[in-house]
Amino acid sequence: MSVVWKISRVESIERTSIYVAVALCVGSLLFVSLPVTVGVGAGGFIVIVNFHWLKRLVERAMTKGGGVKKAIYGEYFLKMLLFLAVPCGVIYFRELLFDLNPFAFVVGLSTVFIAICVEGLRGVLKKTG
Repeated sequence: MSVVWKISRVESIERTSIYVAVALCVGSLLFVSLPVTVGVGAGGFIVIVNFHWLKRLVERAMTKGGGVKKAIYGEYFLKMLLFLAVPCGVIYFRELLFDLNPFAFVVGLSTVFIAICVEGLRGVLKKTG
């Protein structure tokens, strides 16, 4: 496996998660409820942006080769904690920030997980087909 293949797979997951989020938002319109649609949209937006930030952080850490010091590891560790803390804070304070359905918010947060499952299925079907 080459590094290029792995990066393209991660970008494919990111693209698929956007498609899944749009599909879930369109599907939430069937409930004719603004809190449900806002919940799915907010959850999808938060998790997709966070996935993109974490992808960029890991890419930068991997490209800094040769002579990596412990300070760089500390810097990336703190950035990763920040990128994980922001969605956790939004999830915790979601009731104060937005009027949204909590179940719909969780469904929106699952978009990257669904995209990873879809990409896994694509990989399995490519090998068998």
